[in-house]
Amino acid sequence: IFLLAFIAFQQVSTNRRDTARRADAGRFIAEVANYSGDAGGKIPGQTNALSIANFVNQYISSPWNDPNGSAYVNVAAEADVDVKSEFYFSAGRKCDGNTAVTGGPSDYAIVMGLEKGKSCRSTSQ
Repeated sequence: IFLLAFIAFQQVSTNRRDTARRADAGRFIAEVANYSGDAGGKIPGQTNALSIANFVNQYISSPWNDPNGSAYVNVAAEADVDVKSEFYFSAGRKCDGNTAVTGGPSDYAIVMGLEKGKSCRSTSQ
């Protein structure tokens, strides 16, 4: 019985942290919309716009931490998101399930690493 309780507790803890990561991804997308409004339609990472790191510092919070306490890390490509606390953000992308695919010029998406896979949030959701 104790083993079953321990396994159930681990599962609940993992689910809680992944839910927090999904919420962080949603907040990131909401703050990109705020930035875009402030910056005349520009999206972080585009030419003449804030870098992703500066965007996070100014619009999200510093430090922006994973539920485990480590800072989120912006990786260079979606394929590099393979562990929790990593994310990939890109303009011109939208979500198709948990993957970012080519979208329109006003679309943008974030793919967030979870303990159980990945989560994608975009303007088209």
